[in-house]
Amino acid sequence: MRLKLVPDNIKINFFQSTRLTFGASVLAMIISIFLFFFNGLNLGIDFLGGTTIRT
Repeated sequence: MRLKLVPDNIKINFFQSTRLTFGASVLAMIISIFLFFFNGLNLGIDFLGGTTIRT
């Protein structure tokens, strides 16, 4: 008797929720672009140039 972790007759319809996942990804992209222009990039001292003195 073999141990079956996944049954043989399983059917998953991955294309059932394509509109929902496409809409969620477009919404996530719009939010990320908005936050990019609203907050800008948080660059560290490596990319801004200059020096930092730690005491």
